[in-house]
Amino acid sequence: QDKSITVNPINFGSSAIENTKYANKRAEMYMTAMDKIRNGFYIEDDDIKNELSYMSYKINGSGKTQLESKSLVKELLGHSPDSADALVLSMYDTEEKPIYQSPNESLNIALKFVSI
Repeated sequence: QDKSITVNPINFGSSAIENTKYANKRAEMYMTAMDKIRNGFYIEDDDIKNELSYMSYKINGSGKTQLESKSLVKELLGHSPDSADALVLSMYDTEEKPIYQSPNESLNIALKFVSI
């Protein structure tokens, strides 16, 4: 029995799947999450709600949706919006090629990003 876990590599700065609509993957992911939230996805965690409240966007000169820079969000929030990033990563449906890893390999990767 295969016990591998699918891990999809995502680079926030890479091109969006809908690259005529979004400036980059980060904008696409956050706007996709916002649509789901507006349509009833409930967030119970106040820290995540707070981090999301600092996310703003604009339409850039190319007519694409672009989020404010992460460095500005960090400055305004006082820390990196890691919980909000984790939420949008978990809500995003990717069409990119997955990487297959064992549960232990995936856990080791996840622990690098989570402070316990």
